[in-house]
Amino acid sequence: MNINAVVVTGAGTHIRNTTDGYGPGGLARDSRQLEVNAEGPFNILVGSSLTSFTLSNTRGETVALGSTGTTPRTVPVALAPDTYSLLISQQVPGQIGRPYDISLMPQSTATVTTEGGVLRGSIAPTALRIGPVQSHTVQVLEDGDYRFTLTLPDAAFSLRDADGRTVVSGLSGLPTRDAEDTGPEMVGLAPKDSLESPFPQSVEATVAAGRYTVEIVPRSLETSAAFALEVMPVDGATPTQSAAVERILQERARRTTARTEAEDTAALDRLRGLFSRLAPNAVGTTVADGTSFGLTPVGSTLDLLV
Repeated sequence: MNINAVVVTGAGTHIRNTTDGYGPGGLARDSRQLEVNAEGPFNILVGSSLTSFTLSNTRGETVALGSTGTTPRTVPVALAPDTYSLLISQQVPGQIGRPYDISLMPQSTATVTTEGGVLRGSIAPTALRIGPVQSHTVQVLEDGDYRFTLTLPDAAFSLRDADGRTVVSGLSGLPTRDAEDTGPEMVGLAPKDSLESPFPQSVEATVAAGRYTVEIVPRSLETSAAFALEVMPVDGATPTQSAAVERILQERARRTTARTEAEDTAALDRLRGLFSRLAPNAVGTTVADGTSFGLTPVGSTLDLLV
């Protein structure tokens, strides 16, 4: 079994080959040595059917594994510059020379401020001609209403929170063509008068500040393509700035009110204690130094006021 080295850069890599040996149970398999010279999260995409993989580091520790049935499978993994061993197995006993398709593509990360943000990345086709899932990350800094626009035609996207709940999802739509244009380059494009969604299609949603996983799923893909998920405040406004300032002012007002009430209560307690010690039921009294005080008996109008 040949072990060939494959260099994995920050742009990722695409491995297409055939199995050339047998493993346990008579399953056809192949091995590759990966020389990774980039650090960060990657998507390992298995684009061939009935295919399994195991990725191990130089210490023999398994860092990622996965398998497919009849649809592609994406497995996220964090990689550092190192040498890794990739073992590919085909789940078809006795069938050697069967092709397999595996891609390692970097995950993208974007920060969305009150002025918006753009998540950019690339996506590779699979041997199954079924759109692979791509996982990426978006960090939203402020609550607000945002408009999401995906520039990859005929694709879907979703935004999921830390608990796996879908916060927003949508379709990008299809580019249009004139009804009379029927050439091969127009295959897959929607007629302008069709009921297909226009491209690019946008989705608006209210999103809270936080970290989200973005999944990009093209319906079909013949060649590698770049994509961008644009996240912009609705109508170009920054509604979250005023909301954030309002929350800060409200909190300051609450703390000031609480502090003032506490100080007033303490002062009132001190006054009542002083009155009680001087003469609880007297209208007037004189202390040791001869100073006279006019005091209202407890239960009087003054006592009710304070």
